Amino acid sequence: MADLLAGKRSSNQKYLDDHLQLDLISEGVGARQEYRHPSGEGGGYLNICTDSEVSLSVQLRELAMMGVSKTWLNVAEEVGVSTFLKVWQVLDQQAEQGAEINSSIRVTVPQFDRYFRYQRNQVIRTMAREGKSSSDIQKHLRRKLNIDITLRTIQRIMKQSLES
Repeated sequence: MADLLAGKRSSNQKYLDDHLQLDLISEGVGARQEYRHPSGEGGGYLNICTDSEVSLSVQLRELAMMGVSKTWLNVAEEVGVSTFLKVWQVLDQQAEQGAEINSSIRVTVPQFDRYFRYQRNQVIRTMAREGKSSSDIQKHLRRKLNIDITLRTIQRIMKQSLES
């Protein structure tokens, strides 16, 4: 027994012979692991990115290396680099008309909330033209669109639409 414990068990022939006969271990490297047939598709972990994803990350990295701001990198990632480059080209053409400052293009973009306000006001104007009361419009906006707005604001928008 003492000679069995001297040295590594895997290199001890008596240990291997005894355990091979009992089917406790298999012969060879990695013998303690259960044999599995390899997947026909490969390991899979190497194919986690598609060509377009790799291309996108390379293009975004290039934009970052050029000094494009994080905001514009987020835009490029969201809409795609190709679309971003088209928008950038349109904005660059505006620079020729005097919008350039320190070799950068200055563009004023309204806050996104302005779009929702405009849409809300369009709903109010349409309902007012249909003859709905300001309280009916308020209830509709609250119930259907989850918009909380005062009657005074609705009346102001209604008045503006009648004047135009």
